[in-house]
Amino acid sequence: MSGQEVPHEDITTYHSQQDIILKEILEEIKKILENYEVGTREYELAITKLVSKSLIEKLKNKKYLEDKIQLRIRDEDNKNIGFTLFFVLFTFHRRIGNYDKLIDLIKRYDQEFKDVPFLWHLKAMAYKNLNEFKKSLEAAYRAVKDPILRENPGVLHNFAESVVELFEWNEIDFEDAEKIDIYTESFTPKELLNMAEKYLNEAIDKGDYPKFYITLGRLYIIKGEFKRAIELITRGISLEDPTEKDYTLRLSQYMMYLYYAKLLKALKNEIKREELEIMQLFEQEKSKIMEFLSTERLRNIEILAIFTAIIGVLVTTGTTLPASSNNINIINLILVLGGILLLFVLLPFGLNLIIFDRKKLDLFSVIVIALSILLSVFIIIGGMGRWFT
Repeated sequence: MSGQEVPHEDITTYHSQQDIILKEILEEIKKILENYEVGTREYELAITKLVSKSLIEKLKNKKYLEDKIQLRIRDEDNKNIGFTLFFVLFTFHRRIGNYDKLIDLIKRYDQEFKDVPFLWHLKAMAYKNLNEFKKSLEAAYRAVKDPILRENPGVLHNFAESVVELFEWNEIDFEDAEKIDIYTESFTPKELLNMAEKYLNEAIDKGDYPKFYITLGRLYIIKGEFKRAIELITRGISLEDPTEKDYTLRLSQYMMYLYYAKLLKALKNEIKREELEIMQLFEQEKSKIMEFLSTERLRNIEILAIFTAIIGVLVTTGTTLPASSNNINIINLILVLGGILLLFVLLPFGLNLIIFDRKKLDLFSVIVIALSILLSVFIIIGGMGRWFT
């Protein structure tokens, strides 16, 4: 006898008890199959309820019973009964967190039930529990393409959750343009998320299940819509049944998502507030800087104008001194051209100040510009007068 089993004084009695439990399981399975088709939501929930409410304690540490079930799976003539027995074992190990066993079961019976589309749904769950999210998504995508499974909100949710977890664990950017290969097709991250959102909304329309809202909330966290995420996760928490055995575990997971969404929302608001303050400060300082630069530019041009005009006067005066005719002609030409150039610079600048920038035009600026223009005219007249004498 295995060390996992509870010791019994009469091994024959013990085995007989386990055989009776197997017979009870088969009777329950037959009732479920009489009412529901394999792959429908009703079928999935009925088997899940059977395991959660009745079989977890009966199967736990009962290697003999599990071995008998596995033998019956292969020997069963009715394929639906055989597959449902497989589904019972799968659900049992998933419920107790024995995730490695899920892959063992799938590998063992993969060929046996390769024509049952619902197996893809179970594969997706198994890979997801082992954090193999790409494999999970590919299996979920194949399941959701089946016309019967397409009507099962659990299958729709499983696909959406596989997408969400692929994004969460691989830090995929929602706006990334690089496509992701899923089975025989390729999708951008945005296309995948939009598909997941569509399927989740369809799942919610078909059944008001708490986890559907939680997954949709996680999807909105990825999209950066934290307010909506908080609303959805809160809604999911409110729908949970406190009498369920694993209520505390599920609630702790959901609260983690809720606090995460609230934290990101607070950070986003804080960043926005800081950005606004920085922009306001920048605008304030920008006006001061521009005013300073404009004032300094005006002063520099005023000084340059005076300086140039004074030089012009000195040069013009210098031309009255004795000099050769060639030098005088060159100097006169330079003076005339320099005076004209100064006029071209000073006249537009002065007009611009008078017409568009009148607030910055003080008495000193007017006097400087006027004197500079007069001196420039004097340079031109002086130069031309000397040229023609």
